[in-house]
Amino acid sequence: MKRWNYLFLFLAFALLMTPVSCFNNLNEIYDDLVAGKLLLPSPLVLSSNYMQINYDIYIADNDGLHKLTNNTDDDIYPASSPDGSKIAFVRDNSTAGTSILVMNSDGSAQTTLVTSSATNEYGQLAWSPDGTKIAFHSKASGNFNIYVMDSNGTNITALTSDAGSDKCPAWSPDGSKIAFQTNRDGKYQIYVMASNGSAQTRLTNSGSVDENPSWSPDGTKIAFDSDYPGNYDIYTINSDGSERTQITTHKDDDTRPVWSPEGSLIAFNTERHYGTSLYVMKTDGSSQKMVKGTEEVWDYLDF
Repeated sequence: MKRWNYLFLFLAFALLMTPVSCFNNLNEIYDDLVAGKLLLPSPLVLSSNYMQINYDIYIADNDGLHKLTNNTDDDIYPASSPDGSKIAFVRDNSTAGTSILVMNSDGSAQTTLVTSSATNEYGQLAWSPDGTKIAFHSKASGNFNIYVMDSNGTNITALTSDAGSDKCPAWSPDGSKIAFQTNRDGKYQIYVMASNGSAQTRLTNSGSVDENPSWSPDGTKIAFDSDYPGNYDIYTINSDGSERTQITTHKDDDTRPVWSPEGSLIAFNTERHYGTSLYVMKTDGSSQKMVKGTEEVWDYLDF
């Protein structure tokens, strides 16, 4: 079963004090989703340090929360393969550097694909729709650029080589394009390119920071967050950059939108409460609801 994809990428970071209290608190989320008839259409992968020191990877479904990794390093940026059988993620060691790993969706068979030096940094993984490749950003060249590799960690290829910072790749549903954010022209803006790195084209030109792109499942729209006119809200554009539409208007920051796999909902993080909470809404911005139990710090979600 396909999970919601960079965050519906619920990839969540929530702060934890003990594993028991984590499970008790976070399971309320799924009780509330069921009671409110907001059933998760597919399992949710998330990274959380809720009440503990380091981040681990969890999987959540309508039956509850299940911990997949238990490591002294930070396990972050989880991304589900299109068929739901694998989860790729980044393991961050503060002194040794970062690695990209893959595991089965039950947490077994954790395998290191690539390992960086202490001066490099991997982040934001995105599987190609056919499951054969993984895109990510890396500082291998000194600044962040977008790379792609085969799903077994071989054939690493740079797709961008700009002097700016290119981050957060998001594959289009048909596999032909990759959206990303770059500050090559000043502030971060949303760009799109062919999946081989050619035809890099600017989609937004707002004069504000536009970041964290996420494709709609039908490939016609891209959601992102922007700090225009002063705080972050969620916006959508058509895949050609036209029809910029603001869909949240709260005074506090709304960030990291992710489309649900069937296209009816968008999940996002918000600063409307203590810490960062997780909200869901319809794709036009209506029916905004907080997911119960997420009044802490959430981030890095993926379905």
